[in-house]
Amino acid sequence: MRRLGAVLRVEGAGACIWVNGVTPAEGVTMDIPASMPGWLVQTGATFDARGIESAEDIATASFEFQPMSWQTYGRAIEPVLGSDD
Repeated sequence: MRRLGAVLRVEGAGACIWVNGVTPAEGVTMDIPASMPGWLVQTGATFDARGIESAEDIATASFEFQPMSWQTYGRAIEPVLGSDD
């Protein structure tokens, strides 16, 4: 399953990471995953991740560019649900 996530903050060699449906809203602080691309290791970066069913899975997940992160949630799902206009 593909999940949306975000880096909430970076602290030395660790990061606070949020993943929808897996972590609490305040995220979890952990070592930066070895498979996380360097361009994601910054506060506010968003990503798609695969292979995450629990917070422990974040360490070994596959991270990808999140193409819709710049849009609001409502705008991002509009093509799926249709517009209210």
